[in-house]
Amino acid sequence: MGGKFGSQIAKRVRAARPRLTDIRRLLIVGAMSVIRWVVRKGGSPNRWLAALVAHKPRMVAAVALANKMARMIRAVTKKQEDYRMARPQSRGRA
Repeated sequence: MGGKFGSQIAKRVRAARPRLTDIRRLLIVGAMSVIRWVVRKGGSPNRWLAALVAHKPRMVAAVALANKMARMIRAVTKKQEDYRMARPQSRGRA
């Protein structure tokens, strides 16, 4: 296998890598902005993010949030539909 076909695939992967790096960097920068806001305001309505920031270093939390955002972006683009924000759940049960 390999040969000419394998080298063509390798060239395509190398060509796509800078674009993926840029997107990854932008997602992490956006996540750091959200985390700075959470720390400054003293909490978040998102319990997952608040717990993560409380227990992990900020950069680890930013990468986790960026990965979560990337998964949401991929799901929305794959389904070709608009993003629907989750409704806040009530704290008490009736």
